Amino acid sequence: MCLELPPWLGPAAQQLAAMVDAGQLPHALLLHGPAGIGREWLARWLAGRVLDAPALARGDAAAGHPDLLRLTPPPEKQVLPVDQVRELVEFLQLTAHQGGAKVGLLVPAEAMNRAAANSLLKTLEEPPPGSVILLVSAAPSRLPATVLSRCHRLRLPVPSAAQGQAWLSAQEPGVDWAPLLALAGNAPLRAMRLREAEFDAAVAELQEDLGALQQGRESTVAVARRWARLPGGDWLDWLYRRMAGEIRSALGAGAEMRTGHLQNAGDGLNMEPLFACLREIAELRRLQGSGINMELALAGLLARWRAAAETLPG
Repeated sequence: MCLELPPWLGPAAQQLAAMVDAGQLPHALLLHGPAGIGREWLARWLAGRVLDAPALARGDAAAGHPDLLRLTPPPEKQVLPVDQVRELVEFLQLTAHQGGAKVGLLVPAEAMNRAAANSLLKTLEEPPPGSVILLVSAAPSRLPATVLSRCHRLRLPVPSAAQGQAWLSAQEPGVDWAPLLALAGNAPLRAMRLREAEFDAAVAELQEDLGALQQGRESTVAVARRWARLPGGDWLDWLYRRMAGEIRSALGAGAEMRTGHLQNAGDGLNMEPLFACLREIAELRRLQGSGINMELALAGLLARWRAAAETLPG
């Protein structure tokens, strides 16, 4: 894909371009925000500006550059190991091929294990001349405080639903983007990926599992075992939004995602157990990929969710 930056990234791009032009770009920059809004896209655009590489600046995902090194977890892994970060440290200390800057890109930065983060600290404290480190993250809270304190942070915005739909329709006309964009939390690039992955079919299966749990046709252990094997974090985000929708519905907020017997719940109910489940899902989203036993955590969560739901009138 080779496109102009989307409009919601425009203000951040202008701010960064001004820093580059004035020679005031921080040597370590953390670009953070939800997945699917274009964080890495902006990072590659910025790398293109720093390296004077037009293909990168245009957002050409296939473009490479000898003075750019991108780190991401190895295939089938969720952790950036220390060896990769040491490779980046050595790369930044070498003379630039084109006599200018050198850029390191870490995606996602929160995938660094503790040893990897520690090996990056000295470079963050004493960066080689002309080096720029770009960290891209959806969960900066998972980064050590020692890393965060050495980075300039820039939070990127989530576009409005109208802005996201307009942009998506310009890329692929004729698609009903509204449901996918809602599933993606208004993150347009994520909506594109969900469409490519046919995530709507996966949602139907997730819905069926929850219905079977409520009706006692499935055990929490069996459902947890299946869900823990699902790739990526889309299903956890869906579960969070589904649970939040049920809570809004039970409180009489008229949420669109009304399901099951929760939809007719009235005021005066003890909603704390459901709110506790929602907090658990948020914590699982934060810890996903950190080595947590997802199957065990899900089994407990689903059991508590079912018990909480059974206390509501149906």
